[in-house]
Amino acid sequence: MAISKKMDSYFLVTTALEESWKVKVQTLFLGDWCLIFNKFNKDNYPSHRINNYHWDNREKYNQDFHFIDKLYEKKLKELNILLNKFHGTDKNIRYWRIVIGPWLRSFIEVLFDRYEILKSIKNEISDTIILDYEIDEFIPLNYIEFYSQIKSDEWNHMIFSEIIQFLNIPYSKSGIKLKETIKPQTSTIKKIKEKSKNFFLKIYSILITKTLNRILIKDPYMPILNEFKLNLNFFQLPIRTPESLIKKPKKIENRNSIEILKSNSDFEKLLNKLLIDLLPFAYFENLEKIKKETKFYYPSKPKIIFTSNAYQHDDHFKIMTAERCLENIPYVIGQHGGGFKTGLNNQTLLHQLKTCDNFFSWGWADKYSIENKIRKMPSLKLTRKISVPDSKGYILITTPSYPRYFYSHFSVPIAGQFLKIINETLDFISNLNNISSEMIKVKLDSDVFGWELNERFVSQGFSKMLSEGKSFYELLSKSRISVSTYNSTIYYETMSSNFPTVIFFDMNFYEISEESKEDFRLLKSVGIFYDSPLLASKFVNSIINNIDEWWLKEEVQYVRKQFCDKYAFKSKTYLKDWKSSINELVKK
Repeated sequence: MAISKKMDSYFLVTTALEESWKVKVQTLFLGDWCLIFNKFNKDNYPSHRINNYHWDNREKYNQDFHFIDKLYEKKLKELNILLNKFHGTDKNIRYWRIVIGPWLRSFIEVLFDRYEILKSIKNEISDTIILDYEIDEFIPLNYIEFYSQIKSDEWNHMIFSEIIQFLNIPYSKSGIKLKETIKPQTSTIKKIKEKSKNFFLKIYSILITKTLNRILIKDPYMPILNEFKLNLNFFQLPIRTPESLIKKPKKIENRNSIEILKSNSDFEKLLNKLLIDLLPFAYFENLEKIKKETKFYYPSKPKIIFTSNAYQHDDHFKIMTAERCLENIPYVIGQHGGGFKTGLNNQTLLHQLKTCDNFFSWGWADKYSIENKIRKMPSLKLTRKISVPDSKGYILITTPSYPRYFYSHFSVPIAGQFLKIINETLDFISNLNNISSEMIKVKLDSDVFGWELNERFVSQGFSKMLSEGKSFYELLSKSRISVSTYNSTIYYETMSSNFPTVIFFDMNFYEISEESKEDFRLLKSVGIFYDSPLLASKFVNSIINNIDEWWLKEEVQYVRKQFCDKYAFKSKTYLKDWKSSINELVKK
């Protein structure tokens, strides 16, 4: 393609794949995700800048949440018709919402994000390199594969390339093949173990849980011992299904022949094309195969279906559940973490409430909820026994980890905003005055997204503070106080166990819902919550030698209990409460 030179125009870099970069040219990096920490040689890019991210405007981020939700509902109705026609069925919209909803909502919002970024800078670009690829190679097998793809440089290079061509942004084709992420080789011994495990799970499913279990409980987000106890209450064992044998089909249906979805904008036109091009095999070519496979492993006539996590990632579970819901079998979803109802927006919660018959929360209820679906239930996740604080132990600091690319629309920092959260944590640690570094332990969340968190902390001289492979609970047993730096399950666990806890996070990124603002104001009033790392460190400095004097104050304990009753509810009779509620729903 011929490129005309422009003044103040840039060569565009879209991802961290250096095969698509050029040295010694004026370069625009599309986002912070392009630059891997300590691996970027500035000498090769003397004239470069990083693009301003469109959702750094969080007002736009929250407005777009509602726009995308409306567009999702429109596309769901259209795909309902399209998929029924392809499969020769007449399933209702709830059926397809359960089956494709998590993928469809995520696909729309991820594509919208990438589209908005490129649309905003299209007139500044003189050239960019598109690596060689075939779009069919990126059709995911199922939701799990899709969820992995959208966090990778390879998939994002492909999707940016599709948008670049759609928007007529100048580009050059490269002969270099866009390689898929190389998966680590599995040893022969590991393969044998996996096959043996799969064989055992087949026998276990077919002979035991398929016939025994009338209360279908899958991925309930609780310690395995509690899952075992809960199932024993119904005289059954936990469900464990084998890995699916269904692979990508050898023959891909002619997707170009499928009727085109309706479009009212340029973005929607692009969306319609890519929805069809990249529709997972699980919902198209492989759907009937999955239906047959689920019949081998799941109870055919359960009295009720319950999950906390499988509603999103497990296509076999979703398809099985959608089929059972057509038979009016009750479907219940349980809360699976912190941030529910405290965060301003959460697209997964909207999906859960629209698909389930009842929702088990960790304490909160919503008088505006759909058909009064929400039930306050003691959290089984939070029943894990936590050690009492060690008065001479660590200050334990926990950090989050998010993908380099935007992946899901809810109230957390996204893309490069995450770096600000890490810098605030570094500021907090730097301002812990007169506290020995040996007293501080930092538990980094799993860093599989390429942010190089370990190196960032080491570069600040904090290497001795990093925990080495130890679990959060092991570190907590040797700590005097827990410091949580994000809106998450972590501080639900510590506060509900009455373990001294300080929370700080940036409310510009972790936006709080209107209903919970008063709750956080009360936490702030007694020293538990801060919206500034410096204020939080100042407070920890002041109490570090006598934490109990603060933590055991009547007003602190009162606010803690009130918060936990609403968001991190626990009960000594939790198994009895769960059995009673499930039996009640079955009788209905």
